[in-house]
Amino acid sequence: MPTARALLLAPSVAYAATEPPGDAPAREAPLTASGTLKADQMSFQAYKVSALNTKLRLYPAEIFLDELNMNLYGGTAKGDLEFNFAAPAPHYRIKARVNSVDMGKLLADIPGAAGWMTGKGQGEIDLNGEVVKSPDPLAGMRGTGQVSVKNGNMPKLQLNKNLLELAKLSKIGPTSGDPGAFSSIAADLNIADGRITSRKISVVGNGVNADGSGSMTLAGEGTLDYQGVASLAAGSNQLSTLLAGLAGGTVSNGRLNFPFGIGGTLSAPKYIQKGTGANRMSALGQLTGANKVAGEKQNAASAVQGIIGAFRKKKQQ
Repeated sequence: MPTARALLLAPSVAYAATEPPGDAPAREAPLTASGTLKADQMSFQAYKVSALNTKLRLYPAEIFLDELNMNLYGGTAKGDLEFNFAAPAPHYRIKARVNSVDMGKLLADIPGAAGWMTGKGQGEIDLNGEVVKSPDPLAGMRGTGQVSVKNGNMPKLQLNKNLLELAKLSKIGPTSGDPGAFSSIAADLNIADGRITSRKISVVGNGVNADGSGSMTLAGEGTLDYQGVASLAAGSNQLSTLLAGLAGGTVSNGRLNFPFGIGGTLSAPKYIQKGTGANRMSALGQLTGANKVAGEKQNAASAVQGIIGAFRKKKQQ
């Protein structure tokens, strides 16, 4: 977060000795000054903002930025920010709403997160913590929020790559498109102890939807620890049931559902297929990949027969 020096030396600052606004809480310490503050650029730990414009109230050990407006990575942020310098370690609190933030540019300023996600982000956040010097963007931070990202891509994760292989094999879903693309991601946030935790995450992807939960860290390479269930549309028939069983999933309400996990780091995330048929999913992907290389044109029935034959041979061996 910005220091008091950074705030007081920011350009285009105007002060006026006035009383606190009518809706401001009464304070024991006398108001030192109030006015407006404008800054072309400012840094908040790892993050950069521009075109900052806010009302300012100064007390002997506190600074309040009311009705704060600023540009944030191609989007905007509005809210209120306060600093308390009375304690040995300065504290801050920010309540803000962000809109149309370029996630690719935002993540580029977080070590290890560059290239992890694109899209336009929006949401509300309530943060508080200590002003500390640390390479960890979450150091000393606590808070909650709700965020969503529209029309983006997760090129390093490609959540629905394995499920698209199923769709190609059985001809029950989308057979083309970018496996990393999504139309929306929505999640709740709980930030504490250097970790961002989400109890509910909803993803609408390229023919594949997912619901999950988990947490991540940003220090160093960052860590990922998420679990969820992914699904794609499928007819309620014997073929769908067989494929679900082979891949460790289930069929419910016209959809194939598969449990999964995401681990690894921000720069190298790992998709983990869960369930009793996890190894079979891998074998299924290898078979469909081999068929593609060989140029074979199999229909769904012959492909399933080939998978069954492969597992029988493996069991006999």
